[in-house]
Amino acid sequence: VEADPDLLVTMCAGCTLSLDMCQEMILSELGVDKEIPVLNISELMALLLGADPYTVAGIDLHGVPIEPLLRKIGIPEGNR
Repeated sequence: VEADPDLLVTMCAGCTLSLDMCQEMILSELGVDKEIPVLNISELMALLLGADPYTVAGIDLHGVPIEPLLRKIGIPEGNR
């Protein structure tokens, strides 16, 4: 949290799920009001290679919204 990351990238699908879905509880216990997008390395690579965020990468399945990150790095949001 002190580093104020724009994104967390994981190698493990289970870690992606845990960090994405449980982060609200963890950060609230720390008294932090922030959402940190979490992507698996394969999702990030697909996005950077031009894959549609929704139909290919499945970002709509994440608990923390990924759209602010997409806008920040200039990736079109694609087909919803």
